[in-house]
Amino acid sequence: ENELIAKQSAHIFIDEFVTRIGIVIIAILISSLFWINYVDNVLTFLVGHLIPCQIECANLYDPYAWTKLRWIMAFMISFIPLIPLSFYQTYRFLEPSLFLREKKYLIRIFISTLIVGLISIISTVGYLLPSIFTVGHGTVLSSGFEPNYDTILLIDFAINIIWLELLIIGYVSVVVIAGGLNLINKQNIGS
Repeated sequence: ENELIAKQSAHIFIDEFVTRIGIVIIAILISSLFWINYVDNVLTFLVGHLIPCQIECANLYDPYAWTKLRWIMAFMISFIPLIPLSFYQTYRFLEPSLFLREKKYLIRIFISTLIVGLISIISTVGYLLPSIFTVGHGTVLSSGFEPNYDTILLIDFAINIIWLELLIIGYVSVVVIAGGLNLINKQNIGS
C-alpha cells in the first residue's frame, strides 16, 4: 500500500512538473509567433547600433542564414520577457515544499536574477559590444583596409554573448538558491 501511495505521489509530482513546463513552452511559442512580425525592426535597430560605420560597410552574404537568424532572434526576444513567467511557474512548483523563510529567499533571488540579467543585456548591447566593434573598426581603418562586415556574424556574435550571459546568470542563481536552501552543504559535496 505504501508503494502505491509513493507511485501516485510521483505521478502527481511529474504531472505538475510537466504542466508547468508546458505552460512556459506554449507561452514562448505563442510569443515567438507574435515577435516574428516585429523581429525585422529589432534586427534593424541592432545592426544600426552595433555596426561601427555607415550601413554601406555592412553586407548580407547569406539570405538563408538571415532567415535563420530572424527565427532565433524572435525566439530570444520572446523568451526574455517570459523569464518572470518561468520564475513564477518554478516558484509555484516548489512552493508546497518550502518553508516561509525559503519562499521569501527564493523570491529575492528571482528578482535579483531578473535585475542582474536585464542590466547585463542592456549594458552588453548598449555599451560593451558597440565599444568593442568600434575599436575593431578603428583597427581595420588604421591598417589601411576597407571595412566590410558580415551583418549576420555581428548579430550572431551578439546573440551568443547574450545567451552566454543568461546561462552564467542562471547557473549562478541555481547555485545560490541551492546553497540558500541548504541543498549544497559540507555533508553532501564530499569535502
